[in-house]
Amino acid sequence: MKVSKFGLLVALGFMAGAAAFTMGKGIEVAAADETSTDTVTIDLNIKGDSVASLLEEGDELHLYYWGSGITEGPAWPGVSAEGSIDTSDASCWKVTLPAGASYFLINDGGQGNQTQDIRLFDDFLGGRRLVDGVTPTYWLDGTVDWEGTDKGKIRAYLDLKREYSYSPDYFRYWLDRNGQEAGTSFLVYGLGTDEETMVPASGYAAIGDPGSSEYWAYFDVPVEAIGTEYSIRFSGDDRMNEPAANCCETNQLTMTSDTIHKIHRISWGAEAPWPIQVSEGTLSEYEISASFFGNYVLTSYFTCLPSEVNGYLAASELRANWITPDDTTWYIHNELSTVTIDDYAVASSGVEDYYDYYLTAQKVPGTNAQEKMDLMLSLETLHGTSSDASVTAFFSEPGNVAGVAAGALVLLSLAGFSLFFLLRRKKHSA
Repeated sequence: MKVSKFGLLVALGFMAGAAAFTMGKGIEVAAADETSTDTVTIDLNIKGDSVASLLEEGDELHLYYWGSGITEGPAWPGVSAEGSIDTSDASCWKVTLPAGASYFLINDGGQGNQTQDIRLFDDFLGGRRLVDGVTPTYWLDGTVDWEGTDKGKIRAYLDLKREYSYSPDYFRYWLDRNGQEAGTSFLVYGLGTDEETMVPASGYAAIGDPGSSEYWAYFDVPVEAIGTEYSIRFSGDDRMNEPAANCCETNQLTMTSDTIHKIHRISWGAEAPWPIQVSEGTLSEYEISASFFGNYVLTSYFTCLPSEVNGYLAASELRANWITPDDTTWYIHNELSTVTIDDYAVASSGVEDYYDYYLTAQKVPGTNAQEKMDLMLSLETLHGTSSDASVTAFFSEPGNVAGVAAGALVLLSLAGFSLFFLLRRKKHSA
């Protein structure tokens, strides 16, 4: 559907009253709850009958632990589980460790059955904060069946659940991992300060058509990260282990309002101490699909928010970095007009708080990604040229309100991206 120039002017006028977004603060989340000044207690979740082998033949459970904060650890096989491991809840054991422990494992008194080494998440953080909304959860699940020293041991891993609502307080950062897909990815910002904050990847999205095997990581990062130094860190595996201190963290870059709209790529350098490096990258011709861009990249920008970080004032940067830099080279295959997205309609009058509005506005389904991109580009071009008088006059006509509602959109949420991958394959047209 075409949106008239007058309609675009009105949409911008409506946006003039929107409040500026605020910066979200990261909040430290401890992986272990302190029970006293000398001990910490963690919840160890049990899946199915994965620990049955530890309890065979009446063998007594033992707890073995070690770490840089332990001056003298127990001799193998460790201390008795009595008083150290509460197994009264078969689905969630409570393990009490001395403060300063970095790793622990549970065994059957040295009879041959044991868990993998379990690393405390606080030790992995190393004094850094964990971004708000993340809950670390420890699990025991099945036995290791792959070859190696851990084969036959009970598998241990750490799961990171993040609960948050994407809002103008965040922006989306994209990373092509370039084969570095083991373990968990983190973006670490505020380097060199006393508030270094770790943000785990929010998810991983396929960049091509259905069936694509290449997935890029994306991070929903608090706006407060802009202007700070950052790096990318990879855990050695999903248990948050890593073989050496610097092997899995990249060089440092500066987070700016320009660079956040670009793709970043991992590469391997020959010079120590940065064997893994991150740098700004450029897309190749037809490298990404319209479905990927419309459902994962574009939907992290707020259509009517006058922001250079996550709103329409970033539209030209978004187009140049992800669609085409010159109207000759095209990074996207398939057509954006075939990608249906669900956003919110423009209000019939100005609003005082953009975030409150976009959470409650009446939904207008059936918009396509091309319409949203075109509107953002137009709003960027027309920024600051419309007046309150024109908005009042325009919205006095019900027909005009209906027309703008079909074209001027405000993002509601990022949920349900996986529903939009049934697109026909054809070349993107301008």
